[in-house]
Amino acid sequence: MIQKIILVKGFANLTKREYTKFKKGDTIYGNDSEPKELQRWNETDENDALKELEKYHCVYDTRNSDGFTTIQEYALEWFDCDDDGEFISSSGYKFADEKIEIKYYIYDDFLEDTLFTQAFDTPDAAIRFMNEWQKDNDEVLSYRIADYYGNEVE
Repeated sequence: MIQKIILVKGFANLTKREYTKFKKGDTIYGNDSEPKELQRWNETDENDALKELEKYHCVYDTRNSDGFTTIQEYALEWFDCDDDGEFISSSGYKFADEKIEIKYYIYDDFLEDTLFTQAFDTPDAAIRFMNEWQKDNDEVLSYRIADYYGNEVE
């Protein structure tokens, strides 16, 4: 039996409802996951595999204004294979470091809906936008800044 290491990438676009059921690692080894193999090493090249993994991040991106959360996961998988390189069993995973990206939205206080479809990188950017918009339109609106899931910024 031979041990190999592969770098795999998992990807998903999830709705809010799907994301609430999502567990980290689901795109790599969850039900119906189909991770893509990016690279393969022999067990003697483990240091090279670990260095390659450092180039990637697992991203859980809630910035999408289209109602989806984008997931990209990268991991090394150690597995046993026969002399022909055929998979026998998995013996473990190491995931890339995590990066969570959040965008902020402007919500109408009365309608409980977003005022604009535009997403902002920081709460300050959203506030600057609203200040300019209210000045340009000579209108004052009651609003709040929150992330995609409605969690208000203090």
